[in-house]
Amino acid sequence: MLCDTYALSDSEKVYYMRFINYNRLSLDCILVYQNSNTFKPILYTKDPEGYFRKAGGYVINSGLGGFYLNVLPDGKLVYINTDEDVHDENIGSFYTIHIITKDGIEYKKITQQFIPIQYPESYIERIKKINEESAKMLKKRKYYSSVYAMYFDGFYAFNYFYIRKGTEVSIVDVFDLKKGKYIKTVIFPEVFAYIKNGYAYSRAYDKDGFREIRKYKINPSVYGK
Repeated sequence: MLCDTYALSDSEKVYYMRFINYNRLSLDCILVYQNSNTFKPILYTKDPEGYFRKAGGYVINSGLGGFYLNVLPDGKLVYINTDEDVHDENIGSFYTIHIITKDGIEYKKITQQFIPIQYPESYIERIKKINEESAKMLKKRKYYSSVYAMYFDGFYAFNYFYIRKGTEVSIVDVFDLKKGKYIKTVIFPEVFAYIKNGYAYSRAYDKDGFREIRKYKINPSVYGK
């Protein structure tokens, strides 16, 4: 079992637990809410990461997407499960943001269109040499998942997309989750390590090879201001 802990307050926590389902070769997930009097599951789902057999045991295939979770300032939970990505030849591709209460009640659901990136055949063939079952999963899925990271600045979410290899910028959807609305899609020069109070921070090296933290002011228009 794998487990991550998220604090809602000094006395309240949410646990994100992943269990291996050997029958379905999947990672089954449970969100559990705990306070001083209660310990109860609030969400059941499946992690997009595939779980396949390999000589001598089992291996997680992390190239199939992810389950991204965080706590908002008002104590609600927000998550994206890329297993819910929808691809329709007629209307396009969409991903979904869920906002739920600590009781597991869905408060808001936001669906947003995105441009999917297909797995290159060369990548699938390379994976096939390592494990055929994993390559079959990729071929069946066809596309990379919608997002690969979620960053937060208060109620603002920054969703990073998969992009084509060789692209040196990041494409990011920005949302105001307090209002439950999409603001805009922006281009960032990199995947920042942290975003807080309108500033983005990255780790880098100076000309002498020493580590440093770089701070950038984000244009207020990114926040819809």
